[in-house]
Amino acid sequence: MAKPSTEWPATVANVAVDPTRQQVLDEAKTFAASGLGFYGQVVNHPYWNSPIDGKDLAVMGDCMDTSHYGTLVVKTGVKRTVGRAKDNTRATFVKGDDGTWRVQKIEFLVDTPC
Repeated sequence: MAKPSTEWPATVANVAVDPTRQQVLDEAKTFAASGLGFYGQVVNHPYWNSPIDGKDLAVMGDCMDTSHYGTLVVKTGVKRTVGRAKDNTRATFVKGDDGTWRVQKIEFLVDTPC
């Protein structure tokens, strides 16, 4: 994350709830301590499994193109990983009392092509 670590909890809380919120914070700490970072960008190709119909829970899929995104060693800029052109993912969102939708759960559907 580009923000100071003291700002991470509030920043992540704007877009996620537990368990995803805590997973993001834990991984950010691990990456920072290991000298790792991210490069590139993800191109999203979202799709809906079912309508929201006024509910406070929504499930959305994404056939992400992560082929130009991955991890690198910050100090050297050496790339460690690269993503895939079709990375099928499902996210569960919950609507907060403030009306804001936040990610609750992310699942990587590795055996389900998109």
